[in-house]
Amino acid sequence: MSDGLKRKAFSWLVVCCGVIIAGICVFMQYQNYAFPKAASMERYAVLSKNQVKFSIESLLLKNRGYTEVSGWIYVKNEEPQKYVTSLVLYNDKNDKSLVFPLKMVERVDVAKMRKERGKYNYENSGFDGYIPAKYMTEMPHKEYQLGFLIADGQKTRLVKTGIPYKIGGLK
Repeated sequence: MSDGLKRKAFSWLVVCCGVIIAGICVFMQYQNYAFPKAASMERYAVLSKNQVKFSIESLLLKNRGYTEVSGWIYVKNEEPQKYVTSLVLYNDKNDKSLVFPLKMVERVDVAKMRKERGKYNYENSGFDGYIPAKYMTEMPHKEYQLGFLIADGQKTRLVKTGIPYKIGGLK
């Protein structure tokens, strides 16, 4: 085999391996963010609504494929940067709930709204997320309530908002 042919074969091998690795990474990321996780809500401590400030500003059905959700949330008197927040669809008649990841985003308007700007930085209290409709149609209950799981590394707490939700948006 000549050197030119060896180099060409090696180049194709590197490109094919790169494509396979990239495909695996995309699949794993899609699986992590697109599939809801079923979780038992009994294992989480419940935060009362007066300990948390939140606003769900957008809950819109997009292309009949998913509901887009955005807003902001923080626990009073706690630093919001350290949290990993997830959206929860829960039904009080069933212990199993659906958990969807949220992407935390900057919200300068929320930081300006707060009087204690020097004490805590509330800029990172915003969130964006999606609720894929295809997973909701297979669920036994069609009506849920919106909630949040707030994890700070040591503990995960549940916030039950009481806001009704059914497939495609608000009830």
